[in-house]
Amino acid sequence: MPLSFGTHQGQPLDWFYHIPRTGGNYATRVCKQLSVHGERVYRHHKGHKHGDPQRSRRRRQVERYSFTIVRPPLDWYRSFYRFRIVKHFVGRDLLPGHPLDHYIWAGRYSTHGHIFDFDHFVKGALSEFPGYLTQLYGRFVPYVSAVLETKDISRTLPALLASWGYDEPIRTPPGKRNSTTDDNGDWKQPRQLAKWLERGDGLPEGLPVYLSRSTQDMINAHEAKVIHWLAGECAWNGGTHE
Repeated sequence: MPLSFGTHQGQPLDWFYHIPRTGGNYATRVCKQLSVHGERVYRHHKGHKHGDPQRSRRRRQVERYSFTIVRPPLDWYRSFYRFRIVKHFVGRDLLPGHPLDHYIWAGRYSTHGHIFDFDHFVKGALSEFPGYLTQLYGRFVPYVSAVLETKDISRTLPALLASWGYDEPIRTPPGKRNSTTDDNGDWKQPRQLAKWLERGDGLPEGLPVYLSRSTQDMINAHEAKVIHWLAGECAWNGGTHE
């Protein structure tokens, strides 16, 4: 279930619906330390944190406001690729589990599993799941009060929450958790990955995320709706973010 927060449990609550790989842990930390008239807010986070609005609303009380966060398609695919390698292939030593994992690695890290390059991942993912990110965003974007973007979340999230009546100043964390990029969008190597690289485990340094022209064209075609919408060139049909 997404994060709910507000003055107290008996009142209509505000909700954060967390799309994977969009700075959700950062936003959750901001929301959990909010206050109203000097009193810390009620907050509740139980169940699967990536539940979408339609599915979650069937099981809960009246909503006041809600928001979600998005990021550009190429940036999202890069983040997903690196995160799954660092946390699930290397960190947890898992076989592919998520449907997109099968285009990222094969086997287990401990038994010399193989990492596919980023171009292979994107090409395979979009071939099997055309417009994967467009469909994912479509489960969230049309059903919330506000849509924010990762690129300026440290500014827009406090402004949004203040407009909803939460006490200012609204504190933001010094950094993002589970992040593979720094504040400028550049690769930020996790400490544990640096140790594995030093051991000579065959991981490419920086986990390169280069694309061929043809694969970039696939993103442009399959995720065109997201790209044009983020550029302000079209509205998301049925949505509230125009």
